[in-house]
Amino acid sequence: MQPWKTFLKNHQSDTWATDFFTVPTLTFNLLYVLVIVHHQSRKIIHFGVKTNPTAEWTIQQFRNATPYGDVPKYLIHDNDTIFRSKAFQRFLSSSDIRSKRTAYRFPLAKQLSMN
Repeated sequence: MQPWKTFLKNHQSDTWATDFFTVPTLTFNLLYVLVIVHHQSRKIIHFGVKTNPTAEWTIQQFRNATPYGDVPKYLIHDNDTIFRSKAFQRFLSSSDIRSKRTAYRFPLAKQLSMN
């Protein structure tokens, strides 16, 4: 098994990364933003905004991001319950995308991926 940094360097052209971040509204509600990024080019492949995202909604966002079946070989994601759900993992498997979860509470992951 190769170290994380080596994996990222060797497979950056075949790898996408995804995560959610939150945006507060003027009325103090939260919006969840899903971002899908190509690892090598840092190009935003797709993004979606929802007040209460579900695994089904997230799967649909990935379908929207890959309309012609141009999928990555690997998808890096954190341990969010949506990404760990059976439905999302089945979707990745059926799309021939290999799930690569980041380590739980691993602060160096960002630094390693930026080098």
